[in-house]
Amino acid sequence: MINKEPPPDSIGNAPVGKSSDKLVSILRHMLSGDLLPALDTLNGHKQGLSPEQLYDLSCVNGVVERMELVLRQSSQLIAFAEGNCESADIELEELIRVEHVLHALTHASTTMRSNEFFRHCVKTLAELYHCKYALISILNPERKSVHTIAVWAGAKIVDNIEYDLDGTPCGDVICLKKVMIDRGVAKRYPQDQLLVDMGVDSYFGAPLMTTDQGILGLVVVMDSGPMQVSQWTSSALSIFAARIAGEVLRCQALDELEALNAQLEQKVVQRTRDIEVRNQELKAFNYSVSHDLRAPVRTINSFMQIVFEDYGEEFSEGARIELQRIQRAGYRLNDIINSLLNLSRISQKEMRFREVNLSKLAEGLIKDILPNEEQQGVEIDIESDLVTTGDESLLKIALSNLLDNALKYSQNNTDIKIKLSSQMKNSEKIFCIQDNGVGFNMDYSGQLFQPFKRLHTEKEFSGTGIGLATVKRVFDCHNGQIWAESSPGNGASFYFTLPVNAESG
Repeated sequence: MINKEPPPDSIGNAPVGKSSDKLVSILRHMLSGDLLPALDTLNGHKQGLSPEQLYDLSCVNGVVERMELVLRQSSQLIAFAEGNCESADIELEELIRVEHVLHALTHASTTMRSNEFFRHCVKTLAELYHCKYALISILNPERKSVHTIAVWAGAKIVDNIEYDLDGTPCGDVICLKKVMIDRGVAKRYPQDQLLVDMGVDSYFGAPLMTTDQGILGLVVVMDSGPMQVSQWTSSALSIFAARIAGEVLRCQALDELEALNAQLEQKVVQRTRDIEVRNQELKAFNYSVSHDLRAPVRTINSFMQIVFEDYGEEFSEGARIELQRIQRAGYRLNDIINSLLNLSRISQKEMRFREVNLSKLAEGLIKDILPNEEQQGVEIDIESDLVTTGDESLLKIALSNLLDNALKYSQNNTDIKIKLSSQMKNSEKIFCIQDNGVGFNMDYSGQLFQPFKRLHTEKEFSGTGIGLATVKRVFDCHNGQIWAESSPGNGASFYFTLPVNAESG
């Protein structure tokens, strides 16, 4: 078998060194001679493109940038294969230096405040790239200009500036394109007078991007002389841009949070003023009811009593019935006034939290509501040691109203059954007062705890319509809840909760 030597010009079978060198040369020629000029033309007319087209253009820019990087790496590998290790050694030294800088950047980002961190970044970038200028800029809302948040110039931090993007390399960076111009940047952007005034010859810029391809601003390094474009110069700037973008987002979130807190504080102040005004109005109402309304009602009731005692026999039967109606209305009005006063005072009362035994409290209330001689035919079942935390005086008011209602709406039964119990549900203790009274239609349950809303007439069961509203106010003060379940003729169950941490609420 005879082995034939392939022709030296055949790329596929040529010696590795020559074929690789030729391939890289061809690709570099295609890139610089064909692709880059066409891409520069497109970038020069980006103002007329839609957002979707701009994004597509940015993707193309990124592909071309990676192609340039691959070609540079290929050249370095070829040089290394041919024994030219000097450039590879220089690159290795640069990579080691970048690694140390990035490690320091990570440490700085966890120990410095935002403004200090941004200043540290531009100073570090200037040292890393051996350049005269480094800056971080944030895009203004109208997206036609930017303002800097940190600027390094002439070996020191200088004042921040604001500048337009039209006709500048920064404008290209904002269009999601990383710009790496190692020399002659002022000639490529003749409209950018700032570059001319600063004497800038080389320009590296990378966008500050969010995870959803949004643009926050850009980070830029510039020098009055040429800067070398290499793998590390591109990668390091991207890493700085990503970390700076994260810090900018964090700052913006903090600013928004501070603004929300300021608005919240203002709302709290305003709400506190409103509450103080309402409390003053409530106090004025209580005073008016106590002195201006209750006193005349008491006078009417007292005189009606005197009239009946001294002149009752002189009235006809019809007159006596009418006067009794007036007297009952006076007593009812007095009860309503007292109930309203009790309701209004609950929210103003200073809460004193302590351990409360609801079982013992209920037993005492039953004795007050239902004397021994009236307990015949009444079955009271109170679960022992129902202990909770709350204001005992307020809980006594609530239990008194609930137990009184249970007895009142069961009074037409031959056998009355009242039960106080508890159960655990979803790690929460729920108390319940049940009766076997007339019950109610659940379609109207939303009216139960509203003042003056009654589900039964005065003729059926007496009352002011304030009792359950008072009960709800008590549990509201404890950050608790109360609700009811019932059906007509089958009694009612009133459930309530008292959070363990009620005092902190």
